[in-house]
Amino acid sequence: MNQNKKNIVSIITISRLIGIPFLLVINNDYYLLAAEAILFFTDFLDGYFARKWEVESLSGALLDLVADKSLVITLLLYGVVDNKIGIVLFILIAFREIYSMVIRFKGLKQKKEMISASLIGKSKTALQFIAILFMIINLDGYKLLLWISVGLSYYSFIGYLKQYKGVQWVIF
Repeated sequence: MNQNKKNIVSIITISRLIGIPFLLVINNDYYLLAAEAILFFTDFLDGYFARKWEVESLSGALLDLVADKSLVITLLLYGVVDNKIGIVLFILIAFREIYSMVIRFKGLKQKKEMISASLIGKSKTALQFIAILFMIINLDGYKLLLWISVGLSYYSFIGYLKQYKGVQWVIF
């Protein structure tokens, strides 16, 4: 029975990954908004069910991490292409998202443990999701929310670095 529940959680996460390329072909902001909201909701659902059914796994956490980062970066790239955000903002967010994923994978490889997202990291992700929703429909304030998420991003990033201070780093 637990395997079925684990499969359901994995399918929810994989559906987010499968849905990401389809975002790139949506030409209507309101359809994009609906698709984005559904994909963001799957992020909540897979975590909720994994915890509720006690089927959390390392592979599921890694898959969720890749799906989350891919979704955010893809939608922010849409913002750059559509001249809704600048390239500097995109690079700051994308760099942090990619590098934090590298840190977590490297920590997993060296210490055999997965770093959990902090409350600040989870708040940052929620704020990014809201800001991106606002960006798509041109609601005022989305750039401010994204810049606040940058601050939270790098603050939580420092926490990840401290937690993995024993990991051997190769920066470039």
